[in-house]
Amino acid sequence: MPRRPDPVQIDLAPDEGEEDDGGRGPGVDGSTRGAAPGGPGWFRRHVAGPLGARWRAASPRLRVGAVGVTALAVLGTAAGVAVTDSRADAAHAAHMATMPGGVADLSTPLREVWRVATDDGVLAVLPDGVVVTRADSELLAVDTTTGDEVWRHALGEQPRCGPRPTFPVEFVEPVDRLVCLEGAPARRAVVVDAAGQVQGRRDLGLVNDRTLETWTAGAPRVEPGPDGSVAVGARSAALLTVDDADEAATRLAAIQQSEDWQDPVLRLQDAASGAERARVPVELRTAAELRACGLASGPEGQDLISIHTSVLTTSSTVRLAVCGSSTAMLPDGSTVDGLALPSVDGGWNLFEGGGTRLTDASGRGDVVVRGYVFEPMAVDSRTGPLFARSRGGLTAYDSTGQEVWSADVGTVHGVLARAGGTVVAQVGSDAGLVGIDVATGAVRWARDDLRTTGAGPRGGGVVTDGTLVLLPAVGADGSAGLLALDLADGTTRWHTDAVGTVRVAAIAGSVVRTADDAIVGLAS
Repeated sequence: MPRRPDPVQIDLAPDEGEEDDGGRGPGVDGSTRGAAPGGPGWFRRHVAGPLGARWRAASPRLRVGAVGVTALAVLGTAAGVAVTDSRADAAHAAHMATMPGGVADLSTPLREVWRVATDDGVLAVLPDGVVVTRADSELLAVDTTTGDEVWRHALGEQPRCGPRPTFPVEFVEPVDRLVCLEGAPARRAVVVDAAGQVQGRRDLGLVNDRTLETWTAGAPRVEPGPDGSVAVGARSAALLTVDDADEAATRLAAIQQSEDWQDPVLRLQDAASGAERARVPVELRTAAELRACGLASGPEGQDLISIHTSVLTTSSTVRLAVCGSSTAMLPDGSTVDGLALPSVDGGWNLFEGGGTRLTDASGRGDVVVRGYVFEPMAVDSRTGPLFARSRGGLTAYDSTGQEVWSADVGTVHGVLARAGGTVVAQVGSDAGLVGIDVATGAVRWARDDLRTTGAGPRGGGVVTDGTLVLLPAVGADGSAGLLALDLADGTTRWHTDAVGTVRVAAIAGSVVRTADDAIVGLAS
């Protein structure tokens, strides 16, 4: 049988100008003692030479075996590295799935992988990456990874369901049920759990909500509330005829002292049983509060002030607004005066006067920072500095309210992301973006050629993987699309076109785009 050639050939011949010492290494005369590792000829004398001598003395079978063992060791090392990388990727994906606006990877352009027709966007986020939407008069639960239908439930006339997620943190905090109002003109509350099963129904009678086509005078305002509740805003109808604000305050004080007056009240009721979970009155006491009420002219030219209420709900909070006053009811039943917004870092931001009070989940806390605190739409960590609008631009604070830095970047309209060591802020006109170093406040990059729609809870949404940030944007010609920017230098890594209104959200690590008439799943 002919002899097979050796599978690997190793050249151990001396380099040009280097003497071959036969693998003996340094001599006893000290000529190479103390030679620095990596110096000329060091590797050959200390490593390659001795190994070469032993290699030449080995039998062919031993050489082949050694090569095989080496190959296995290399393959094993590569496999170990691959396993380590895979575990790191899985850990990163799991971490980002819990971050508001967080996904695992945006390095390559996203494409549409599924589409579901809808009339109402995302009504609720359920466990396991399931969202609920509505098509005509049917509730539809959809798996955001595959687009598969999970369950379907038929509703009555003019349905209104919720409370829908509004703020970034609410998209990563699933609910276990939602409430729908159905029927017209009399309404009925229906509680549906995460499996699509009806937990209970209750007739509400004549009420007002934003979906009803007809308005019933004097009826309370009702909206689907969190945790299987309905929020009811009741008030005494009041139309004040006044000459000025001071007289309005006097007139209101007289009415409040009468037996017929009742302060507007926000009630949180169990949607199925009607049991009252909490209630809070909203008091109107000052002329300043009255100035925010509706003002109109009467038939004889007199000023008329209409005291009206507005009930606003999200998946984590309920708010009753009455003219210039607002009261928020938190998930644990506690209440706070003023506008309360959930923070991506936990707790709440309460806007009071010219500052923002930072509280825990129960609304307790006395740390106040100056200015309006912007909530990032997407983050890669639940801990980090807070960013507030300041006279010169943007100021960063720590959790104790101490100023960390201030960046003179002009008027700031919103903070889009806090990720990859960069805070991305919307500045100047709606075409301006800046990337600021989170630690130092130094401006890393600036763009003035982008018109983005991501800032604020009513904006177009923002998504990040910690390296890139994905933004809905509108071109100069009015075309819509998605832009992926590098957080480190602000360069555009890729972009895609879209049709109609563009809003994106990260749900359980999946990117979901809400179009005018559909929910669309996006993936690489």
